[in-house]
Amino acid sequence: MSFGVQIYRWIGRYLVSPFLRRNRIPQVYFTSTKPCLWFHAASVGELEALRPLIENWGRRPVALVVTAFSPSAEWSLRDLVEKLRAEGADIAYSGYSPFEGRWREALQFFRPVLFITQRYEAWPDLWWSLAELEIPLAIFAATAGSSMKWMSRLNRLFLGRLPALHLYSVESHEEHKLLELFPSAEVLSLGDLRWDRIQTRLKNRNPRVEVMQSVLNQLERPLGVLGSVWPEDWKVWEPWVQELPGTQIWVPHKTDETSLSYFETKFRTMGMTYCRWSQLNSEVQYPSFILVDEMGFLAELYAIADWAYVGGGFGSGVHSTMEPAVSGVPIVAGTRRSERFPEIRFLRESGQLVLVQNSSELHAWLKKWVLSSEHSEPKDRFRAAVEKKCGALTRADGVLSRLLKIDIESER
Repeated sequence: MSFGVQIYRWIGRYLVSPFLRRNRIPQVYFTSTKPCLWFHAASVGELEALRPLIENWGRRPVALVVTAFSPSAEWSLRDLVEKLRAEGADIAYSGYSPFEGRWREALQFFRPVLFITQRYEAWPDLWWSLAELEIPLAIFAATAGSSMKWMSRLNRLFLGRLPALHLYSVESHEEHKLLELFPSAEVLSLGDLRWDRIQTRLKNRNPRVEVMQSVLNQLERPLGVLGSVWPEDWKVWEPWVQELPGTQIWVPHKTDETSLSYFETKFRTMGMTYCRWSQLNSEVQYPSFILVDEMGFLAELYAIADWAYVGGGFGSGVHSTMEPAVSGVPIVAGTRRSERFPEIRFLRESGQLVLVQNSSELHAWLKKWVLSSEHSEPKDRFRAAVEKKCGALTRADGVLSRLLKIDIESER
């Protein structure tokens, strides 16, 4: 270990991590004799992408450590671990990850045979600790983004040593960029695990949607789902909401009372008849506007929609367009931060997604996809295009099995 690495680790341990206690692993007792795999996600999005892979390996003779850095992943992590334990998985630890300067002691404790993460978890202390303990690192959806570039620079600056790197990108054009940063790494393009995650969710629908299915079947068509909406989205939609036929299901990004009250006030001011999702049942008169006040089933709602709007594109940044895409529905969204997501480029090229910059462009899309009765049903065509993007889970299972020298075919 170089002197530069020692200095960096000391800074993380004594100047940073004392203020971030939630990122420390508490005292736990690890008794499993099985080989251990450590899955780690930065936040809820990365954890959801890794989830099918974690569930697959939870059914195999290994012990799992599953951690996340951000509090946004807390609910998803708890839900995942409860499901794994119910299926008999051996969970050595789940919770927040250690912070910089604390990785080595946690890795020494669990001694994973492989550390697996998603996208851009390029913490120098994590990588150097893995290298010192000779633990290989696998990163799915790896990109040559700023964090990876900084990792390459800091490694040279502090004279660190890299672990055995296995970088699996979503698209092939990332391969040469990653190799430029880390020439000794194994680099392959496997596709995006998120497509498979959404498909898995739709096959195991949220029970709440199952209960409500008979009511949803009675709603007037066309049915539009406006997901992860913010007040900024309402401002763009306000001139047109009463013009549209059928039913609109509004799903706020936050379901706290402040957010719900904002949309309710707007509905009442415009004289719109609406109902909260939690109050919707076979005994109420079906309204044209439904305000969802629960969480956890947006993908399932997109699956029954005729058209979809993905919110955030006029504010903090557009949310997931993949959830409605898997179900084949035509999608419209704002442009904010859309350039960050490779799936948006693919969906625009296929014609399934249109990005709009203002209320007038939104109205033009609505006239084509919602107000016109002449437009042919595109769902099968869109769904077939998306289907070609799936399959990353099978490929990811294969590369992990190869790294761990496990023959998954013989297991089956």
